Amino acid sequence: MSTKYSSAHERFYKEFISRQRILFTPEDQEKIRRAVFVIAGLGANGGPAAIALVRMGAEHIKLIDHDMVEISNLNRQPYFLMDVGTYKVDALKRYLKAINPFADVTIFREKLSKNNVDKVLKDAHVVIDAMDDYRAKVILCRKAKEKRVPVVHTAGAGFRGSVTVFLPENITYEEMFRLPSVGRNLESVHDREFLTHRRYVASIIGRGMYPDEIINRMDDPCQPWYTAAVAPMVAGVLAAMEAIKIVIGQKSRIIAAPNILQIDVLNNIYEIFEFGKEKITAYW
Repeated sequence: MSTKYSSAHERFYKEFISRQRILFTPEDQEKIRRAVFVIAGLGANGGPAAIALVRMGAEHIKLIDHDMVEISNLNRQPYFLMDVGTYKVDALKRYLKAINPFADVTIFREKLSKNNVDKVLKDAHVVIDAMDDYRAKVILCRKAKEKRVPVVHTAGAGFRGSVTVFLPENITYEEMFRLPSVGRNLESVHDREFLTHRRYVASIIGRGMYPDEIINRMDDPCQPWYTAAVAPMVAGVLAAMEAIKIVIGQKSRIIAAPNILQIDVLNNIYEIFEFGKEKITAYW
């Protein structure tokens, strides 16, 4: 990317990143500045991830989400009462531009699908997947693998969260989490199969946290994930750091799948392990 910056922009950026200048080399800071980061899903994980990236000096951000801000979002997502009723992409773009007015923020007020995934991933260096919808996640991860774009997966529910990175050459998102779509044409996978998987996931990460009656209703798309602010916020910020490490060439330091970081902020669990081999989950 051969962007030419104005003198005002250069003065601003130099001061903006001054408190981290010994932490990144000038070359690495420039990589962060010029890289294209895609954040898919702008809730409790994706919103903090986008904010962290911009605060670390990223100036090329793509945001995709079709949801509008609701009052129930305000307990854990980076929005304000004045944002209620507006698209999350618009509200978050205002937030990011308020941090760095020179940041280039591209928004997509739509659900990620096979019809827009190429456009969303155009020129991307790394993607942060913070979506809830399994079909959209599969579409994103399949296309990212095809385009050789790393995907940072982050999720959070209740007091618990997780982060892992899917590199194009390693195990896929579908394989690691054993989705019903593995090896299948996505058109042949019924929504009910993904909802059954959602309930299965809830039975793992909700164990000892959600009552059984909530877990048993998680195959209903109207049943929400009950979540406090801290765990998804922490997981989102850590996902941003994984994306930064990828961009600056520190791949040996990332949490690469099948390894996964799982956190439980209530029980002080912060554990990296090989998913599905050493244990199913860090929570017991």
